[in-house]
Amino acid sequence: MMHDRIESRRLLTGARHRSRQGGVIAPLAAVAMLALLAVAGLATDASFVVLNKSRLQNIADSAALNAAKIVDDGGDQTDAENGVASSLTYSAGMAGNGLFSKDLRANILSVTTEFSETLDPFTDGSTGDEPFVRVTLTGFTLPTFLLRVLGRN
Repeated sequence: MMHDRIESRRLLTGARHRSRQGGVIAPLAAVAMLALLAVAGLATDASFVVLNKSRLQNIADSAALNAAKIVDDGGDQTDAENGVASSLTYSAGMAGNGLFSKDLRANILSVTTEFSETLDPFTDGSTGDEPFVRVTLTGFTLPTFLLRVLGRN
């Protein structure tokens, strides 16, 4: 019979011990959810940057190919630079290029067109008769989501 009393005391002692630690899970769950939200936000920001960087690279490649085609067909530097401008305007109107279009219309985006006789090293000749064309786009800004909440953009 004494054995039954000892077990009863152990059960009561265990129940009291558990009740003191019962509220620990709520703060741990809150911290874990914040960490999960931060990781999801960073993943969203990173994928947004990579997506728009590849879109911008495609736009610059398209403009350079257009300028090289114009030069190959006998056009001069002015014709090639006009071809770059028309290619950029056309690309700005394509679906998914809204951020690029906004920066292009606001003249935030800087466009540089260079011509070269050699590909490697690319030396700017600027006569317009060179067979290699490089289009550089600078000044493009990407909005962020999580970093904006943290005070960075």
